[in-house]
Amino acid sequence: MDAAEGGTSPAADAREARGREEFNRGKAFYVAGNHADALTAFRASIEAYPSATAYLLAARCLRAMGRLGEAVVEYEHAVILGGTHASENAEYAKTSQVAADELAELARKVARVRLHVTPADAHAAVRVAGRAIPDDARERAWPVTPGTVRVEAFAEGFAPFETELVVRAGDEVPVEINLSRAPGEAGGAPVPSDTTPAAIVADGIDADASPGRPPWGAFAWASVGLAAVGAAAFTAFYILADGQRDDYRAACVVAPCSDAKQRDLSSTGTTYQTLTNIGLAVGIAGAALALTFFLLDMDADEARAHEASLVPEVDGAGVRWRF
Repeated sequence: MDAAEGGTSPAADAREARGREEFNRGKAFYVAGNHADALTAFRASIEAYPSATAYLLAARCLRAMGRLGEAVVEYEHAVILGGTHASENAEYAKTSQVAADELAELARKVARVRLHVTPADAHAAVRVAGRAIPDDARERAWPVTPGTVRVEAFAEGFAPFETELVVRAGDEVPVEINLSRAPGEAGGAPVPSDTTPAAIVADGIDADASPGRPPWGAFAWASVGLAAVGAAAFTAFYILADGQRDDYRAACVVAPCSDAKQRDLSSTGTTYQTLTNIGLAVGIAGAALALTFFLLDMDADEARAHEASLVPEVDGAGVRWRF
């Protein structure tokens, strides 16, 4: 296994040892024809200590598994990393050349999609065929396996985007990801303001509630809203955290980066993960409160008669939930 750089500290030596261990495991699986486990081991080796040979063998595993688009990306890493260190050792140059030759052959068998995201300030998390696409790779012709390809984009404050396209080997297909702002967001469609009795009922405020009775129904629907906000926050920050991990790998695992950049990327990722956990906690708390308030809103006699069944009744423009 060639190494990206020499060990310069106990921590670096430990990472290199871990990388070699996973690399050797991957080679054993590869020789046995177990490409799936070999790929897992090679990627673990790369994460611990990037090497051009590990990238090359990971690419071969992906090619054997029919995941041609992903294989192209791994071949490219092998070419770049091997070429970067070619002057240090002839093995690096050889690995880079072998990867380049195999890449040239495979490049004719894949399709490519060229992504363009608007508006530019959306900061969207984009996935192509289930793979997160780094921000700095959005404008390139991204390699994909021929067939049906799914493109997805998510951004806070915007409606999710998704489309499917069928591509053939040699195709290069432009994909315009036009994100529309979610209702209620700045620049988006205004949220209708309806104060009719039916709309008030739909919001969980019962005009027929007895005087002096606590408005449990209103509290319940407010809690439903809280749960929805928590779920939305969890989804948005989970996507951002996942994308940040990919950014960290691209910036500081595939190639060396400065300590300052590493700390910055790590700090941002930690923040996104914390906000993800907060969103999950808020969503769970909102759901629990909603259930509690719905139960409190039941009239005891009616609850016994209907065994706490929840029945929707359409009333003009609104919907009343009857227990």
